[in-house]
Amino acid sequence: MSENNKEFERLQISNKVSISVYNDCISINIEGMNKLAFVDYSEDMLEIIKNARFRVPRTPETRLNHKYPYSNEYGKTLHQLVFDFYFSEEQRTELYARKYIIEHLDNDGFNCRISNLYFLKDIKNTYKGWHLDKISKE
Repeated sequence: MSENNKEFERLQISNKVSISVYNDCISINIEGMNKLAFVDYSEDMLEIIKNARFRVPRTPETRLNHKYPYSNEYGKTLHQLVFDFYFSEEQRTELYARKYIIEHLDNDGFNCRISNLYFLKDIKNTYKGWHLDKISKE
């Protein structure tokens, strides 16, 4: 594989989770979910994802409520893994203590590319959910 063209069709990392790499993106397929999760590609991130042991929702109800991929191995959501990779767990926990949350620009909890993530005050996220997100759906 050349440095500029990272890709492979599919790698089964457990009996219910597979990953694929195409150029600069790792896609994560969790059985039973109706969408893929995405993170930016790097060799180090690929190793983190391979070892993550993602939680697989078992019932239709838990699949509907599964808004964020969760790693049993690391005890974190996928967006927390991504943020910690680029910045640090210490910085994330400090921001959490100051009442910030990790927000997804496109409101898709499975899109964990770093360009889709930002920190937002929890109270502003509440306002965003009650006002801006409702307007954008109309």
